[in-house]
Amino acid sequence: MKFRGITALSLLALGVSGSACGSGGEPGPSGGTATSGGTSASGGGAVGGSGPASGGLHSGGSSAGASSNGGASLGGSGAGGSPEAGGNGPQSGGADGSGGAQAADFVVEVELASEVEPSAPGTVGIVTWSLPGAAAESARIEFGLTTDYGMTAPVDLEQEGYRTLLLGMKPEQTYHFRVVATQEGQEFVSDDYTVETGPKTTLASITQFQVISADKREPGFILTSYWQGMQTGMVFILDEDGEIVWWYDSGMTGGVAKAAISADGRDMWLISASNQGAPVQRVSLDTLDAETYPNAVGSHDIQAGVGGTMVFIEYGESDCDSAWEIEKDGTTKEVLELEDFTPKGSCHGNSLAYSKAKDSYVMSSLDVDAFVFPRAGGTSSNVTRLTTTAGAISTWGGLQHGVQLLSDNHLLIFANREGGNMGPSVAIEYALDSGEEVWRYEGGQFTANLGDVQRLPGGNTLVTYSNAGIIHEVTPDQEKVLQITAQKNLGYAAWRRSLYGDSDDSLE
Repeated sequence: MKFRGITALSLLALGVSGSACGSGGEPGPSGGTATSGGTSASGGGAVGGSGPASGGLHSGGSSAGASSNGGASLGGSGAGGSPEAGGNGPQSGGADGSGGAQAADFVVEVELASEVEPSAPGTVGIVTWSLPGAAAESARIEFGLTTDYGMTAPVDLEQEGYRTLLLGMKPEQTYHFRVVATQEGQEFVSDDYTVETGPKTTLASITQFQVISADKREPGFILTSYWQGMQTGMVFILDEDGEIVWWYDSGMTGGVAKAAISADGRDMWLISASNQGAPVQRVSLDTLDAETYPNAVGSHDIQAGVGGTMVFIEYGESDCDSAWEIEKDGTTKEVLELEDFTPKGSCHGNSLAYSKAKDSYVMSSLDVDAFVFPRAGGTSSNVTRLTTTAGAISTWGGLQHGVQLLSDNHLLIFANREGGNMGPSVAIEYALDSGEEVWRYEGGQFTANLGDVQRLPGGNTLVTYSNAGIIHEVTPDQEKVLQITAQKNLGYAAWRRSLYGDSDDSLE
C-alpha cells in the first residue's frame, strides 16, 4: 500500500503533529484549534478538506487548498490572528509570508511480511518511506492500536528506502503508525496511516496466560520455543497480554532449545536441543531471509553478544563442548575451551549468558560447574568458578542449566534437582565474591531438561520449567505474579521490553 501527497508539519517550528488518518474534514469555525483528520478550525479543513477561514492555521491547509481570509499557508502568516491561531507569530514563519518550516511530502508504503511470503507472520509490518530534500538525520516510526501509538520502531538510515519492521503487533487488529524524521535540524511528522494485521497462527500455542498481580508484574515480551512434542521446532513470541505476535517454524532437528535476537536487532538465531548437535540457524525478523551454518554445529544455547555477534555452545568438535562466537557471515571464534576446566567424560555445556554490564560471559557445564570469563576469552587465570566460593556442586543438587550473571557480580542459576533426584527445581542467586546464597525461589515445579532463570530490570525474576511447560514471574519476595502454561517441553525463555535489539535494559 502506498500513500503519497499527504502533508506534515515540522514539530520544532510549529509544535503541531499534523497527523490525519482521514482524507477530508468538515469546514471549521473561526478561531479554534485544528485537529488531525477530523473537524478543522480557523483556517482550513483536514487533509483534503475545504472551507472558509478567518485567521487560523491547519496542517492540511496549504496542500489541500484552504487558507483564506487570514489563514496562513505553511511557512506564511495570517492577516490578523494570534500565533496560536495561525497569524504572524514566530511559529508560523515571517511576517512577509516567507520562511519558517515547509510541509514535508512523505511517500509511505506498507505491507505485511505474509504478503511477501505466505508462511511469514501476518503480524510483521514492513514500512518503506521517503522524504524530499536532504537525507534524514534520524527517524523513528511510532505505532499502536490508537493514534496515541505507544510503540516505537527505530529506523536504520542505512536501509534502502529506510525499510523498517513493525514488530510486536497483535493479529487481526488495525494498527496506526506515523513516521517521525529529522531533516536539516527540523523534525517532521507524517500523517497517520493504518495497517491490518493477519490471522492468528495455528502452528504455535499456549494453554493459559494467568496474570495474578497486574500491578506487580513487569509487562514485556517473552521469546521461547518448543524442543519436543507436536510443536517441535516452533519459535514464538508472546506479548504482555499473552498473544502470540511472532512465530517461525524452524524445522530444526531436535527442536529448538534457544532462540535469541541479536543485539543489533536484525536477526533471530536458533540452536538445537539435540545432544548430537545441529547446524546453527539464523532468520531475519521478517522471516524472509533464512540461513543455516553447516560449519557451526551447536546445541542447547545461543545468546546475543555485542552488535551482530552471537555466542553459542559448539558441539561439533572432537574434544569437549566449548563456547564460540559467530558472526552473520559465518566467521567463528572460540572463547572458552571447556575441556580446560572439565574432567574428561563430563563435558555437557548447556547454558550461556552475556552480561553487558560486566562485558563477560557465563557458561554452565551440566554437573560440573558454572564458569564466568571475559568476553575476550577465558583462560586459566581469568575464569571464575561458582564452586570456588559457593562450595561443591552438591550444594545446589548436583546440576544446573540456566545461568545469568548480574551487574553486582551475583550469579543466578536454575538448579534442576536441588530438592532431590526428582526435584523440585529451584532458582538460586549466589554472590560470587563470598559464595553466599542471597535469594531463592521454590515454585514447586520440576524439569530434568533445560530450565531457565532471568532477572528482569525492575527486580522480578522469570523462571522457566521446561519439561512442565510452565513459566513463572516472581517478585523479589518470591510472590508469583504471572504464570504461563504451555505445551510440555519448552525451550529456554527470554523476557524483553521491546523487540528492537538491545536499545532497552532487558539484559544486564
